[in-house]
Amino acid sequence: MAFFKGLTAFSVALFFMFVTFVLWHEKEYTNFPIIETIKYSTIDRFHDRIVFVGDIHGMYDQYRELIEDKVKPDANTTVVLLGDFISKGPDSNLIVNEVILNDNIDYRVECVLGNNELRTIYALLNPLTLGKHNIKSIQFTTDSFLPDKDTVNKRHKQLAKELGWSSLTKVAFKCSAMWQFHDNEKDKLTLVGVHAGVLPEHLPNPMIEELTEMKYVDINDHTRTSKKKIDHGIKWYKLWNHLNKEKYQIGGNVNVLYGHDSKKGLNIRRYTKGLDSGCVNGKSLTALEYVWNRKTKVYDNILHSVSCDRS
Repeated sequence: MAFFKGLTAFSVALFFMFVTFVLWHEKEYTNFPIIETIKYSTIDRFHDRIVFVGDIHGMYDQYRELIEDKVKPDANTTVVLLGDFISKGPDSNLIVNEVILNDNIDYRVECVLGNNELRTIYALLNPLTLGKHNIKSIQFTTDSFLPDKDTVNKRHKQLAKELGWSSLTKVAFKCSAMWQFHDNEKDKLTLVGVHAGVLPEHLPNPMIEELTEMKYVDINDHTRTSKKKIDHGIKWYKLWNHLNKEKYQIGGNVNVLYGHDSKKGLNIRRYTKGLDSGCVNGKSLTALEYVWNRKTKVYDNILHSVSCDRS
């Protein structure tokens, strides 16, 4: 009891409150869900509309305008948010609670996690971490992941407090790091939704950092990826430009839908479709819809866009 000598009753009370919080938080951490790395769904081509939406960044009003005025979803529509749907913009809470976790909207919503969601979850799991010890990682079904601690800023910590355990636990349960939609009949079409990107050879077993952070890959060493420019680095999507399906054992027709690269902006290529058009920077919010055309017997790709310039 020597530890308590000289401490005021108030100090002792604060100490026990701190210990109680730590023990409560440890218990909560063990209940945080393991996030699925990949989720799968089959496309019913005669009915389904699959709509991928680029980085929203908490721009709820623009998202509503895009969905209600442009996409006009029905009960057969699946809207896939391609990560970074929170942070930076004003209404992250509305995106989470009125879109992702809202069971009363009349279309299906799915989501992949981006770097900002993972940094916010990290802040939630590590509210008292000051050093390098006892850091809690984010658990996925294939791996555990720790974002670069230096990239977790005050905004992520504040968002973690505002959204709280309940909402972020539900987001972690609902979202994944990758979504794959398959039409096993028409050219074996596979629509792959990720936040940052995926390399052709990693499609069956992707790395979390690759899916959520990558912009560049070392042309000589594909295990080396980075968000920033690196020696011998090229943009990852260039590996898909002249895709050797036999080399990478890819069957059918694959389209990778992603966000994350607002500097490049809208970037539509044969196998990869970049949809981060910089809404939070006052540019636009973009969605790409896949819908079966009964007359031509191919999937139509329809771009929807709204301006985010409110000046």
